[in-house]
Parts: sequence; structure tokens; C-alpha cells
Amino acid sequence: EGFLKILKEVSIKHNSLYVPSWVLESLIKHEKFIFFGVYYKNRLVAASAGIQVGNMIWLSWIGSKKDYQKMCVNNFLYSQIIFVAINKNLNVNFGRSLAGSGTAIFKLNFNLIEIPIRVSFQRYYFFLLASAIFNLCRIPFFVTKMRERRFLNNIFFYIGV
Repeated sequence: EGFLKILKEVSIKHNSLYVPSWVLESLIKHEKFIFFGVYYKNRLVAASAGIQVGNMIWLSWIGSKKDYQKMCVNNFLYSQIIFVAINKNLNVNFGRSLAGSGTAIFKLNFNLIEIPIRVSFQRYYFFLLASAIFNLCRIPFFVTKMRERRFLNNIFFYIGV
């Protein structure tokens, strides 16, 4: 629940859709589920969740509470994830970030290696369509309306918008 609240706050900050609870509930049930949390005074203030596949930790969602960002909880979270991965001889995938975005620049602080995603022309055109839909959905009016309609939020999240 605490992690869902953090992700909700992050999605509002970035004007995007919420991660539906069914996504995290499914993830938690995975046999290789991984969760990293940063707690301050017994309160979850930053977290990441994902799964381990082979020697790779795939972390799809990372976020922190806005009130605690001045304490650099994201930096601490990333550094601890990397520390654990090194000690267990694992690789970490922190998910995709648009080149030049704030998220991508933040990740570079940790000397992470950027690996471009290779796509076919067909996938590229699908990506352009999905990007257009995503940008349309980020218009505050649409985001607000979709958040109010949980069913629409779930559908858009499911298809990856």
C-alpha cells in the first residue's frame, strides 16, 4: 500500500497514469519478486519493485515521496540496489528512460551503462503511435478524467500507454 501511494504521487508529479494495484499484486506473487525500500522513522519513503530473471534484476518502478527527496532518498535507494547487486554478482536493469530526460540524467550519476533499444521499422511506427497516444494522455484534462475512471486507467496501463 505504501509503495502504491508513492507511485501515485510520482505519477501525479509526472502527469501520467497510476500503476494499477493489480499490476503490483501480480508482481508480488512472482516467485522471484524483489523489493527494495527506504524507511525513515518506520515510514516507507522510497522504494523499487521488480523481479529477478537469471542474473538480472529487472526493476520497473522506482519512486520516492516528494517530502523526502531533499534527503536524497533516491540516491540512497539506487546506491543500495547497486551495492546488493555487486555483492550478489547480479546485473541491474533500471528500466527505460528517454535519452536526455531527467530520469536518464539521474541514472548517469551512478555511471550506469546506457544500452539503446533496437527496434524494427514496424515497432518504430508502433512506438510513434504509442508516444502520440501517451502525450495526448498526459494533457491534464485527459489524465484527470482517466484517473477518475479506474477502468480506463487499467486499460491504458495494460496496453503500455
